[in-house]
Amino acid sequence: LVRLCALPNVGGHFECDRLEGKRFRTAISKPYIILYRYTDTTLTVYRIIHERFNIDELTLIDLDENQDE
Repeated sequence: LVRLCALPNVGGHFECDRLEGKRFRTAISKPYIILYRYTDTTLTVYRIIHERFNIDELTLIDLDENQDE
């Protein structure tokens, strides 16, 4: 996570149409996948998922935009 905070734009992209166009970044820290978003001042980790699990819209369905505040 320290490296991710230093270089947040290096992660890949994850987007799901069923989540109303919410876009997340992904980073890998074996054996985990980190789903996050960032701004100029904040990096927010939404999920850390074991790589054996599939990332789908159900994984992220309960994420609320108000959690960013």
